Amino acid sequence: MELHQLEYFVAVAEEGGFTAGARRAGVVQSAASAAVGRLEDEFGLDLFTRAGRRVTLTDPGRVLLENAREVLAAARVAREELEGRRRGLSGTVVVGTLLSTGSLDLAAALRIFHERHPGVFVRLRHSPGHSEEHLAAVREGVADLAVVLVPDRVPDGVRVDPVASIQQALVAPPGHPLAGRTGVTLAELAPETFVDFPVGWGNRENVDATFRAAGVTRTVAIEATDVVSMLELVAGGLGLAFVPAREIARVRDDVAVVGLADALPPAPLGIASTARHRLSPATEALRQALLGRWPPAL
Repeated sequence: MELHQLEYFVAVAEEGGFTAGARRAGVVQSAASAAVGRLEDEFGLDLFTRAGRRVTLTDPGRVLLENAREVLAAARVAREELEGRRRGLSGTVVVGTLLSTGSLDLAAALRIFHERHPGVFVRLRHSPGHSEEHLAAVREGVADLAVVLVPDRVPDGVRVDPVASIQQALVAPPGHPLAGRTGVTLAELAPETFVDFPVGWGNRENVDATFRAAGVTRTVAIEATDVVSMLELVAGGLGLAFVPAREIARVRDDVAVVGLADALPPAPLGIASTARHRLSPATEALRQALLGRWPPAL
């Protein structure tokens, strides 16, 4: 068993086919097929079930995938540590993130990090509202770090360090009776129609839980997957919306803030990383940077 065989195997497994897997690994399809074939011959087991151009993992394939990810991660750590001794911190760090990072100034942290470690390439992967996808990506080794809403239960093999929070604010069309008011209670919002994120998204769950706790039923008539679309719908008079407070400073003058009697509880944000193995030097440096733990500049 050789590292490049495991690399090609993982690429095929995660991409769902030999053509896409070979493209990701930067080799011709025949090389990826041959590498997987040698692994199957070595173990005497089928690692994939083939159906046309698509492949699915067998039970032995799933076992190998989990272990192959850990082997490749360990090899990456060793490579980056040795290269770091020669030319400084380098490598690629894949970071999953929600569209809104609340009080965490992600752009500023990445800018300072890049100034200190220009040899590290950071690849951001955005997802509007599903922290579960980012947590799964970290657990499976597809992402190195992720900015997520802190879950009630952290998945096995993952650690989440609290770092910031998202505070929700309520906006309405300028001509709405509640526009510009302060001290508005949740009970006063019961007759209103809302624009919100889809069910199951972190911000939506936070708002829904607050209304349930207050015994107030609200009506969500329209769902949107990004803040810009939500604000446009609010400006068009289609309802009220809870949006991350940080985004309000960037909005136009065609929406107005509604002051609540009691602010919604902030949704905590955290930095997710694997707990299964040691992080690569570049990944650990970026994790510390996102947590605000800056070492002295070199």
